[in-house]
Amino acid sequence: MRWLTRLFALVLVSALWSASARADVQAPGKSVAPESSMWRKKLGTFRIGIVGGNRAGLRTRQSEPFRRVVEKTLNMPVEIFTARDHSALVEALVASRIEYAVLSGTSYAAAWRVCKCVEPLVAPAAANGTTSFRSVLITRSTGPNSLGEAAGGKILVPGRQSFAGYLYPRAQLANEGHVLGGAKWPLTIEKGAEQAMTAFLGGSGDALFGWEAEPVNGEAVTRGTRATLAGGTGSAATDYQLVWRSKPVPHGPHTVRSALDSEAKALLSEFLLTMNETDPAAYDAIEPFLGGGFKKIAAEAYKPVIRALDYRMSPQEALRASLLSQLRLSQ
Repeated sequence: MRWLTRLFALVLVSALWSASARADVQAPGKSVAPESSMWRKKLGTFRIGIVGGNRAGLRTRQSEPFRRVVEKTLNMPVEIFTARDHSALVEALVASRIEYAVLSGTSYAAAWRVCKCVEPLVAPAAANGTTSFRSVLITRSTGPNSLGEAAGGKILVPGRQSFAGYLYPRAQLANEGHVLGGAKWPLTIEKGAEQAMTAFLGGSGDALFGWEAEPVNGEAVTRGTRATLAGGTGSAATDYQLVWRSKPVPHGPHTVRSALDSEAKALLSEFLLTMNETDPAAYDAIEPFLGGGFKKIAAEAYKPVIRALDYRMSPQEALRASLLSQLRLSQ
């Protein structure tokens, strides 16, 4: 009978232990291993895409502080995928070879048009806190003095693939009844921004399309085509005037695939919004040009960009143009 007593005791201890374990898992306030953490196992490695151009190795090394902080935030292995250009980056994102990409506004629009399978998390802000810029039409202070006066003159454009200098103003002005390239708006297409500004500085052309950073509370604008023109001649920015400004264009977003688990999106958004303060080295590693930190941004903000790419262009032409446009570096 002694062995029955021992068996009964073992069964009782086992039952009590199981009940305690169940109570511990289900007790209010206790952390439960969420089923959503299965996304980590499914992904295995979280992949972040950036553009490296001809310096892929250097760009990968530079982004290492960012990679480390994302790895800590998500509590899983993280790798950097360095694409040769925005076209390759969009291809990788659409094909699910990466989960996260640092895109230009036009690259985001192109990706959305291809599969509608992406969504922006945040956009970087300039030092003054703004998250956008505008296309502008610049004339000399001696004239033309209005959009109407500029029509019919020699209008310089910094290349057909320039988003701020051609694609976006073309779509915006069409909505206002002005058809660029038509009889009333003949254009002189230069090879790029540098060539267009050089020609304008040399006295060619009556007006020049370009871009300008978004000012705040009447501050002086120090980034953009007009500021560059003034700096190139030693003249004042007031020697040039703006006769037209577009609606705001948002800076390029940090983007994820829409299918990414909601837990991952929440973790990423939370740390990105505070990263400039909590880990400025990691922020600078991934956003070296816009130092104002990240701000939450919705897909709705990029609809004007998408519409601009759609304006009188085939899907192939729009995709090619958008992927060639490097907003952060070339405009």
